[in-house]
Amino acid sequence: DVSPSGLRQWTQILGPIDTRMPDFPYVLDNQDLSGLLAKTDHLEPQLQPLLSAPRLGSNGWLVGPGRTEQGHALFAFDSHDALSMPNLTYDVHLFVNQEQIRGASVPGLLGVINGFNEFMAWGFTNTGDSQDLFIEQRSAESDLHFLGPEGVYVAQASEVFIPVKGQPPHTLTVVTTKNGRLLSDNPPLALRWSALEVPEAGLDALRALNRATSYSAFGAALDSFVAPSANATYADVTGRIAFRTVGALPVRGAGQGLLPLTGDVRAHEWQGLIPNDKLPRSSNPATGFVAAANARIQPGPPLISADNAPGYRIERIQSQLRNNSAATVADMQALQVDWFNTQAQRLLPLMLSGVDKATLNDNVRVGFESLEGWVLQPVNLPELSQPLLFAAWYRHLGLQVFTPLLGEELTRRMLSSAYVFNHALDGLLQIYTDSPWWQGEKTELITKSLISAFEEVGATQIWQDQHQVLMSHELSGVVPGLGWLLDDGPFAWGGGNPTVGRARYNYNRPYTATGGATARLVVSMQQPMQAATISPGGQSGHFMSVHYDDQTPLWLTGELNPLATQPEQLGPPTTSLMPIEEN
Repeated sequence: DVSPSGLRQWTQILGPIDTRMPDFPYVLDNQDLSGLLAKTDHLEPQLQPLLSAPRLGSNGWLVGPGRTEQGHALFAFDSHDALSMPNLTYDVHLFVNQEQIRGASVPGLLGVINGFNEFMAWGFTNTGDSQDLFIEQRSAESDLHFLGPEGVYVAQASEVFIPVKGQPPHTLTVVTTKNGRLLSDNPPLALRWSALEVPEAGLDALRALNRATSYSAFGAALDSFVAPSANATYADVTGRIAFRTVGALPVRGAGQGLLPLTGDVRAHEWQGLIPNDKLPRSSNPATGFVAAANARIQPGPPLISADNAPGYRIERIQSQLRNNSAATVADMQALQVDWFNTQAQRLLPLMLSGVDKATLNDNVRVGFESLEGWVLQPVNLPELSQPLLFAAWYRHLGLQVFTPLLGEELTRRMLSSAYVFNHALDGLLQIYTDSPWWQGEKTELITKSLISAFEEVGATQIWQDQHQVLMSHELSGVVPGLGWLLDDGPFAWGGGNPTVGRARYNYNRPYTATGGATARLVVSMQQPMQAATISPGGQSGHFMSVHYDDQTPLWLTGELNPLATQPEQLGPPTTSLMPIEEN
């Protein structure tokens, strides 16, 4: 029921929640939901320019020896995040006596996040939902007294002192209820995060992973991996390929973590953590390949995540690997910048068939007919107009469907959460074709949104006119005028949100791509290993260095730089870190 009266009678988000409601989807009052979201606005990077805004995602796939041209397993990985200057990661080649560890690291981290040693290669693709919100209820005794399933209890309080130059330290009181740490006071929202349930969590798991020289050692290292939750892809020189989900994930007492639950109901409490041996895993599958791309791994139980990427990237990767029985390094490299639009292939025929063509003028009809031809091979090439028209049509259709019922503010927030927006709109087009969300005007909404899209982009603009990739420095958004000196780009580029060659843009601020591959790596698992990598920007974070942006041209064309296999192949300069012997 999406009528105003129906919205109000379902649930008041700031009051008791009926646990008899289905886990998903919920129907919410938009005013109550807006009020709740406002309580955590200070944690939202998109609303706070001074906050770091990681947008983690990745592609990772493996091909077994039986499906490769040279008979060696192939490992391919590209991490996705906000494109920035300097890049989030940089390449390292570490020598520890006779050991070698290579891959992507971040400043200050001891070791490599995604990379390889002399025995194996590994990569992490983001997945899993490890955080929930609980609405607490204070008792009358004091601000530290809360209601729990067993009655009133006293929450823990601790003080944190933050030094401030030229001023007294800022004192912050942290309140921790039985459901986690408070993020707001009105209402009291507590965050429960599974990483805080494991007190011995640290970097030891990553260090052990970097130095593992067997599949069993790889598994042992990941058994102690707590956060962030992820899918780990693995290949080694023996030809084994494998996959497993890692990280501390909760067993929920109720729901899927999609809405805050009241904190004083026992049925809402977490029931512990999912055991490692119950998380998804696979080794040497019969298909001869493994792929991960932030998509849903399994529907549960156990529930890994209810907020996953649409399946477009993973479907394209699996299709390409399935149809290639003699894969090469060049094939892996090409797939990392593949711009085939599986979303358009799936949705565009449904959108085209829903148009009332009799209401189109001649110009819009020409655009309509061009999409009919493009959908036969929908590739987001920079020089084509159809990717731009489809992207605009898709966005305008979402605005037409959701704004009348959600209002402008919630619709804006929805479009900022691309996965939510994609699942909602794509579901209406493919599955819920008679849903009340269409407001009884499905044909009219589809037709009107096409006309609005054509009015926005016109007949002559092509994809690269609006879809360009920009790598922004954090300071360029804070200090006016620094962008021209510190940013890299914009550059005309292809791809888009649903393509394997990721070029992510915000549906609220189309169509500049501000997210994509922060590192690409391909390894042939032979001895010695043959590997190549590339990152946007360069190895240096200093804007006057020649290595500040010297990798960007190769990154834009999908090329990779070969990596040295032996120390003597590395020319100067080098840095050696020697341990200090204690007296």
